[in-house]
Amino acid sequence: MGAKSSEAATSSAIGARQGKVVFSEESVKETLALLGIQSAMLQTDLEKIISPSYDFMQALMGDRKDLLYGRLDLDGLRQVAMRVPEGVRAQTAAIRASDATMAAASVRAIDNIPPAAVTNEKETHEERTVTLTWAASTDDRVVGFIPYRGYAVPIAGVRTYDVFRAKDEGQPERPFVKIASLPAGATTFNDVVDPGLGLGNKLVYRITATDLDNATPGVLIAVDLTPLQIGRLKYFTANNLPVFLMLAENDPSFNLTEDFDDFFSFADSFGKTPGETGFTLQADTDDDKDVDFDDFFAFADAFGFVAQPRAGKPVARGTPVFGVNRDAGLDLKLASERVIAGQPITLEVAVSNATALKGYGFTLTYDPQKFELVEASAGDQNLLSQGGSTPVFLKHAESGRIQVANAITDGGAVSGSGSVARLVFNVKGEFTDITRFEIADGVLVDGSRLTNPVVTLGALNLQTTPTEFALRQNFPNPFNPETTIKYDLADGGRVELRIYNMVGQVVRTLVNERQSAGRYSIRWDGKDDRGLSVSSGIYFYRLTSEKFNDVKKLMLLK
Repeated sequence: MGAKSSEAATSSAIGARQGKVVFSEESVKETLALLGIQSAMLQTDLEKIISPSYDFMQALMGDRKDLLYGRLDLDGLRQVAMRVPEGVRAQTAAIRASDATMAAASVRAIDNIPPAAVTNEKETHEERTVTLTWAASTDDRVVGFIPYRGYAVPIAGVRTYDVFRAKDEGQPERPFVKIASLPAGATTFNDVVDPGLGLGNKLVYRITATDLDNATPGVLIAVDLTPLQIGRLKYFTANNLPVFLMLAENDPSFNLTEDFDDFFSFADSFGKTPGETGFTLQADTDDDKDVDFDDFFAFADAFGFVAQPRAGKPVARGTPVFGVNRDAGLDLKLASERVIAGQPITLEVAVSNATALKGYGFTLTYDPQKFELVEASAGDQNLLSQGGSTPVFLKHAESGRIQVANAITDGGAVSGSGSVARLVFNVKGEFTDITRFEIADGVLVDGSRLTNPVVTLGALNLQTTPTEFALRQNFPNPFNPETTIKYDLADGGRVELRIYNMVGQVVRTLVNERQSAGRYSIRWDGKDDRGLSVSSGIYFYRLTSEKFNDVKKLMLLK
């Protein structure tokens, strides 16, 4: 803790005559240089540090008023046979110097005063992390300085806090092992307990304060690890909202977002109690020793939340292992015949080429300005229902985005293709531009609980279905060499669209087929049915359906 008793590095004595005491600046500089410390201190600062206190000198020499400060170059004395240079004499007093006898080896001060022990030791533990706290030693400070050759060497009262741990199995002599050495100033330490210690064992910790030569152990800190095997790992958002992560932190798929992987694990545990195959402690969100709908509602409310890392638990990313559904896809189709403003439409999501499928999850995006989500369901004849019970259908909706997941909780896996979800939207108003529904991402899980991201994802372009028949004017008009003709069908049926010349002859048949209700656009390239370009002039185009007939004029101008 400091130099309380010392031996001289060089047995040289410098006396004082007629009350004059001489101190060496150079000897201090050389010692600190030996310690690897550089100095840039001013002479005035050095004098303040290396000058002895008045009380110290009074104890040695009495109450003298004629003490003077001077500098002496001992190395220079050695080079001139210990003759004192003229420049260091003060007044007319003679200065004496003893012979210098060098020590055979380095000699330093011996610290025989140990630091005070730490106090107020406490422990807390959560899961597998033990946190130790303590109040620092009262000697955890600079307790003094050693003036040496122009430098002030601080004397640290505490060099380290060493943390020791041992199993406490009732034996009088505990085999303590040092597990950490913390620098001065430390007051806390987290110990992630190795599972190899065995849950249920009792541990003992001890914090020891050390200086260069001494160690002062603190009191024993007992930790009972038995509670560590009871309870689930708890996670929270930055706003302290609960997040229910199902996967173990060493799982390659583990991350801090409650996502589809967590849902699949939850589904495996649904309806189970501790001791049953498939039960996951993390799924028991209300800690009532079973996984039921109360747990599912809590899980669903937190779906998509991002948790903060637990203290002392960095998230390690592993390499995921994929399942057997690398070639499967998710398709999207319109199950309604019409898209009418103010009326609902139904979209159907189907899986294709699935193998040993146990569950799925996907994200569907849409334009919230044109559509409003009404409901999402698995549907009566969904593919998963062929394998077993699917009671935990998950839907998590935000504006313009919905996430859907489902899994077989009791039963076997299924293979093949089929519908897995139905989503109902309300059409907010009529629009003529094309809007898009798109499956943004998807994942499938197989019977081995291995997942595959879906590569083939479906999309759907929609327009509102017109409520009236209409034939639009072509554009551009006049045109050369081509133009576009648009028309609306309020009902489906047989449709013909033909181009006629001025004498009523058919020049070109553009459409001759059955079409469903909707909005259509077709291009005419200015050629007849034989593929020959027609001459400039006025032409007519006529739309004929079962319930509508209209004619408009157009002009080809070359």
